[in-house]
Amino acid sequence: MFRRIVSLYQNLYKTSSISSSSLSSREIYSRMKQLMDSKEYKKTLDFFDQQSHSCTDFEINLALKACISLNEYQCGMNIQKTLSQNSLNNPYIQATLIQFYSESFISSITQLLLDCDLVMSIMLTITNKSNYIYATMLKGLISNNMPTKVLDLFDEMNIKSNQAILTVLFGACSRVTNDRAMKIGRKLLNQMPKNFLNDNKLLTSAINMLMRFGDEKADSVKDAQKIFKLIDKPDAITYTAMINSFGLNRMDSEAVDLYRKMPNYLQDEVSSVCVLNACYHSGLLNEAHSIFNEVSHKTKNIITAMSPFLFDEAQKLLEDYEKSNPPYSAMYMAILSGARSSHNS
Repeated sequence: MFRRIVSLYQNLYKTSSISSSSLSSREIYSRMKQLMDSKEYKKTLDFFDQQSHSCTDFEINLALKACISLNEYQCGMNIQKTLSQNSLNNPYIQATLIQFYSESFISSITQLLLDCDLVMSIMLTITNKSNYIYATMLKGLISNNMPTKVLDLFDEMNIKSNQAILTVLFGACSRVTNDRAMKIGRKLLNQMPKNFLNDNKLLTSAINMLMRFGDEKADSVKDAQKIFKLIDKPDAITYTAMINSFGLNRMDSEAVDLYRKMPNYLQDEVSSVCVLNACYHSGLLNEAHSIFNEVSHKTKNIITAMSPFLFDEAQKLLEDYEKSNPPYSAMYMAILSGARSSHNS
């Protein structure tokens, strides 16, 4: 018993000594980085609070990122209030603050507008705006559903856009789709460096933009198809974006053809919903029936349950399915769930 008490005392003393001793900034950063990598954000902030007197800009930046991950709005604001002018001028901290105010939980429209004004004020204080700063700002605006402000900020930029910035800009243009957005989007696409053509995420964003422009403006759909063919190994997101875009442009047969060419291991619930939606709108019932038969039972459940707006079409398809197949009880449960979601009875 005595040895156990001594051991406990020694452990407590050791822990106390470690927490009370002054660690170097390198040790603090290493520990915080370890906690962040293991997604222990609360422990990251707790440790930061204990060692804040010895923290440099590197540790402060990690603490702000932990606040973003935890949606700790007040904590992030408190950290910012303690920052020196030198820290506020640190480009990495500036970028993280922009991300923080762009991604933090917004409880009201008023708060959203206040935060956007604050983000813009931070941007104004940055003398040398890098691609990283602009990309962070643009992502914040697009995530808060402000695509027009993305284009406004683009007009003020005086640096060459990298892949991250172009991806966001194409996304903004696809949401606005007015003459200004089409002009900006096409100009950016025409000026895009050839070495960017190996970026699937960027090209998928460009495809989505062109397909949303429609084929009335300079053969946008054909251009999107050309870009798709340039992609050496399209992933599930790229295939699905193209299939969905075909559906939006009433090119339903093309949507089905591309779905058929899509490798089986890439086909998922999302791509199945997109191609079936195209079939429903164009009356391609045989194709829809065939695809519906091919997907897994789990996918059948998800297709009927996750899409209340497709409830009527799903019900018709199920009725047609049962003309030549035995009833599948789980599908009834799924469609009843869809009916409840869409307030049908």
